[in-house]
Amino acid sequence: MKEGLGQAKLEFYRRLSRSISFGCGLNPFLERLLDIMVSVLAAREIAVALAEVEDKGLLVRLSRGWCPEAAAKVLAGLETDQIFDNAPAGRPFYVLRCPGRPLVATPPATPAPDRQAVRLLGAPIGQGREPLGLLLADRLFGDEVEPGEDLAFLAELAELVGQFLVLDQEMRQAAAVHPDNSGSPLPRPPLGQLALAGQSRAIRQARNLLEQVAPSRAPVLLLGETGVGKRTAAQFIHQHSGRVGGELIRTNCAAWPEDRLEAALFGCEPGACPVMAGPLTGSLELAHRGTIYMESIELLSLPLQAKLLRLLQDGELERLGGTRPRPAEVRVVAGCQCDLKSEVDRFRFREDLYYRLNVFPVHLPALRERVEDIPLLLDHLLDILAEDLGRCLRLTPRAMERLCAYHWPGNLRELANLLERIALLADDERVDLPELTAFLAPRPERPATDLAGHSLSRLEEIERREVVAALERHNWVQSHAARDLGLTLRQIGYRIKKYGLKKAATKSLGRAPSHPRLPLHARHPAPR
Repeated sequence: MKEGLGQAKLEFYRRLSRSISFGCGLNPFLERLLDIMVSVLAAREIAVALAEVEDKGLLVRLSRGWCPEAAAKVLAGLETDQIFDNAPAGRPFYVLRCPGRPLVATPPATPAPDRQAVRLLGAPIGQGREPLGLLLADRLFGDEVEPGEDLAFLAELAELVGQFLVLDQEMRQAAAVHPDNSGSPLPRPPLGQLALAGQSRAIRQARNLLEQVAPSRAPVLLLGETGVGKRTAAQFIHQHSGRVGGELIRTNCAAWPEDRLEAALFGCEPGACPVMAGPLTGSLELAHRGTIYMESIELLSLPLQAKLLRLLQDGELERLGGTRPRPAEVRVVAGCQCDLKSEVDRFRFREDLYYRLNVFPVHLPALRERVEDIPLLLDHLLDILAEDLGRCLRLTPRAMERLCAYHWPGNLRELANLLERIALLADDERVDLPELTAFLAPRPERPATDLAGHSLSRLEEIERREVVAALERHNWVQSHAARDLGLTLRQIGYRIKKYGLKKAATKSLGRAPSHPRLPLHARHPAPR
């Protein structure tokens, strides 16, 4: 029995070490750990619950054999405070089937209960009374093995998970600050490398979402203002995915003229594009079996949106001037600064493409949404400036307070540019509030708004007058006004809502018609 038990453990660690050797983040590691527990051992129900810093509770991160709701219900049935009170120093425990004794904390000398009496095995992840999480399983080995062996091995696995969890946190924080630790002099890291650094709730939630979606194949829609680090997030997704061996191609849809963007994205055949002498391989084709980050996706024209939709649906593309499709197995990560749903409502973005890209949206917080991270970011940026420019700037408490209260329309990019400008122009290395104020832009004033709550351009005001005139001509019958203007019923309904005309339209529905209704036989005379 002991020999068979040792072989099972050896095979488990051999499979796990082979998986870890590829290099992976926390979620991929936990995924592989649970899969190997099911395939190599006799476990049928397993769950990993990790602590959430926001509410200091435990949430199920991954499970096998239980659906997420069932695993959460099992976790809720355990009194976790009692677990960690009774099980200090990471001691494992049994959960018994007996209703009167739902939980037994197990010292090393306690005899193991009968296997039929054991409902669950558990082991705290972490050290002492500050838990990092829980590892739960119904069993690890067969009926011929004592439950005590299951529990001891589960405690080893929980310790391994705890070490990996701490190491992963340290490595992510180090990578966010110093992406290259090879021993050679560190070059100045790209500005975006600091975008995901910090411990505020907003940035931690964004990081957690990126960690969850990275191992999958799902398209990701990165939402956020300019300068929040969408390019860094796209790189993070690629590096923590199974496509890390492939290319990460970045394309800015705003950087190309309309007549050349199709060739840049999809490629072109010889003679198809006047400015290209020979064939061109587009960015999407270069990213085959890799990842493409498409920045400013909202600027794609409707024809190019249709071609991108075909790529997402069928996994193939067609070059400009080409006659046959080419395979392109690409993961698309899109970046957008605006509300893409409003672009759909304005018929500037295809609704079907929006839903394909919006499988997993991730909002990257603006700097004013993570004020508590600003001092940390300032420290890192000042260290970079000290190395680059040889000036050790020091911010007074008043200056630091002012920077934390500033609205930062350009976010992290604006913060870095501001400090570099101060380092070049300031007379003294001690920066106080008077010296700082001259470099900060005033808060922009809010423009005047219309009835719908947003500012109107001159063209929108003309359109509003045309819509009102058409509605009045047709006694506020929307279908007739839409036909008059060459719009669909949905399009005119959107404009009525946009320009604050719903109340007037509703009021007009109660008006008597301007022409008398004819009797039924007069409207439809009988045939002769």
